[in-house]
Amino acid sequence: MDSYGNCRAGKAMRKFVFTDRMLSYKHIEQCEKIMSKKVIMIQEISTISR
Repeated sequence: MDSYGNCRAGKAMRKFVFTDRMLSYKHIEQCEKIMSKKVIMIQEISTISR
């Protein structure tokens, strides 16, 4: 599993991200930004479908 794969795993992975030697703090920050954008998009889609 690559570092970006870990990122895509979502918020559950975030807790364990610091134990992975391959991930840097900078990458984690990028992951956070990507995930927060995806969460907002999912929330918007779910409100439209209702």
